Amino acid sequence: MELNFPNPVILPHDYFDRENELRTGWHALARPDPIIPLFLGERKIGKTSTLNVFTTRYRDRARFLSLPFAFTVDDWLREMADGLLDLLFDPTVPETYPSTETVDLSTVQTWARRLVERERVPVVFYVDEIDSLFTMYDEKEGERLIDLLLTLLPDPHIRFLFSATRTVETLPPGRREIFQNHVHPIPLRPWPEPTTREFIQWLVGPTYTFTDDALALLYQAGGGHPYFTKAILHNLLQGSESMLEETTITAALVQRAMDRLPEMSEVAHMVHNLLEVHFSEEERDILKASARGRPVTGPAAARLAERGYLHEGTFTLRVGVLRHWL
Repeated sequence: MELNFPNPVILPHDYFDRENELRTGWHALARPDPIIPLFLGERKIGKTSTLNVFTTRYRDRARFLSLPFAFTVDDWLREMADGLLDLLFDPTVPETYPSTETVDLSTVQTWARRLVERERVPVVFYVDEIDSLFTMYDEKEGERLIDLLLTLLPDPHIRFLFSATRTVETLPPGRREIFQNHVHPIPLRPWPEPTTREFIQWLVGPTYTFTDDALALLYQAGGGHPYFTKAILHNLLQGSESMLEETTITAALVQRAMDRLPEMSEVAHMVHNLLEVHFSEEERDILKASARGRPVTGPAAARLAERGYLHEGTFTLRVGVLRHWL
């Protein structure tokens, strides 16, 4: 049994569900008109895992090149060039390996075309958490990145694949609309309760059996969010003080694992970042009120429900473990 917690999934056989999202991403990528598939979801919902599995599953249909975090658009161009060079040239033969110190856009396009002509598949540059770039860039650099994407999108040899936590809200309105008109959002949402139950049993395998009330409590605690569900299971099954002596998991055992979550520095750090960076003050107040059983309503509550932190309709807290920090 491998929970892959807190690390992202690498291999397809460790990846649960999301088949529709993977297929949608490929269909968007394979369209003749230029469009960017964008896996869109909350912190730790599985965006990096989805990119990993996507680029592995479709590696025979495209040449995927990861673009690491680049501090400027010029860095982006150099990273694109370096990735292409690694596939086109033999670095052990220095005279065949061009320098990328002064690379420009036309050079990247030329090398991409050469690679596509040789491999007969498109080149796909992919970026995890593209919205973090726009958060870091100032307005000028953000516009340069948009200009670069708009210049390269019509190129038939180059495609892009992104993930993001939120839509690109830091761009000026005009540029934001241009960007959003060229992406195909593919939401990654928390699972409903039946799928969450399937996920838990699939993840732990046949060794353990969960009582019905244990599965219900796991859903009430994690709200179908894979990260929080895995965190509880990690405490339960793989923690340094694993409490299990029997193979039947009861609600009492799940509750004990939940109560220990604040002791996990990884989880505490993640939740602190989530609450401080990814919610407005109004949204935090709504979450606190919901955690205390007080009724909440309004557009902000509706947004939190859409994001998977409150239940649709009732606006009650969906991710119950957040009560430890609210």
